[in-house]
Amino acid sequence: MNVMNFVIQYTYLLGGGYGNNKTRDIVDYYLMYASPCRYGAEIYFRIFADGHIPKNDTLEHALSFYGFDLGYAICFPCLYGIGVIIICLGWFIIVQKNSPPKKKIKK
Repeated sequence: MNVMNFVIQYTYLLGGGYGNNKTRDIVDYYLMYASPCRYGAEIYFRIFADGHIPKNDTLEHALSFYGFDLGYAICFPCLYGIGVIIICLGWFIIVQKNSPPKKKIKK
């Protein structure tokens, strides 16, 4: 249980909701692309900013300043792909845990 809490907390922190994605160190910068929260946070910030920031270059500049520069066309498929990978991985683990043990053949 403690391992999952650590993984969830670190995944959420890598999403960009608490800090600037552009100013992360080199390890976190590449790990944040494996975080589903990173893509969800960008979609959320783009939807939120759509009604509050004018549609000129200010919107793209503001989002790019915080590292949200991928756009909808990349975020939605990445979020969907990570979801499919997590579901397949969970299914594989459940099948492996619940399969009967293999019988050893004696010679």
